[in-house]
Amino acid sequence: LLSSDLQRDHAVGNMMLVDGPPPQWAYPTWNPSIGTVLRIGLLSSDLLRDHPVGNMMRHVLHLHDLSRMDVTVFLVHESQRYAASRVENEHVLGEVKFRMIGRGPHVTRFFDAQESVEGADIVNSAGICILFDLIGYTADHRQDIFALRPAPVQVHYHGYMGSTGAPWIQSYVADRWIAPPEHANFFSEKLALMPECFLGPSHRLSFQFAGNEERDFSEKLHTELRKEEGLPPEGPVICYFNQHFKLDPPTFKIWTDAIQKLVS
Repeated sequence: LLSSDLQRDHAVGNMMLVDGPPPQWAYPTWNPSIGTVLRIGLLSSDLLRDHPVGNMMRHVLHLHDLSRMDVTVFLVHESQRYAASRVENEHVLGEVKFRMIGRGPHVTRFFDAQESVEGADIVNSAGICILFDLIGYTADHRQDIFALRPAPVQVHYHGYMGSTGAPWIQSYVADRWIAPPEHANFFSEKLALMPECFLGPSHRLSFQFAGNEERDFSEKLHTELRKEEGLPPEGPVICYFNQHFKLDPPTFKIWTDAIQKLVS
């Protein structure tokens, strides 16, 4: 969870992509007292894919007050262009805008300076006030763009649990579990801790935005699946949906110990 030498190496590597000082961007100004719209950007590789980050963040987007702010999602994968066009045209996510910023369906970790500047220029040209990084150093990240500081405020959130170790990221939206306040000095970012959990959505929110038929089907499926697995109609079920190598024996023991305490 803490900033490591590897993360700092990543950061230094991205800083070296562009020779000389970064471009001198013209930053937007935001003054709520005169009704200026706050322009928010989210850079993501997963938002329109069947991926945990995408599935959760789509619900978070519904919670934005679009009468006071303008939201643009910058997508890394060109393969998501069709989905972005459909979502935007059908107003599936309201007035949220989408911009493509990737090179194609097989984005690599290696970028040249010109490509980095072009990507950063797309962000800056949109007049973004706050740019959220939803990738971190996971696959298809674009820290090369963040290193050029195309937005005046750049925030790390959701897609990568831990510090980026990057000087171009000012803040990290987290909670006291994944970023304990007493460990704040190990993070290069200023911690913005949510009061309970940094994950915004829930199944209750999913139902809120679902149609009646979808709700009925989900409730019926929920009941039938629990019955098939020999589970009671109600009550929590501890599940694991991540890649198998991420569940190590110590973590599994924590789970089993917790269950033993609950049932004993």
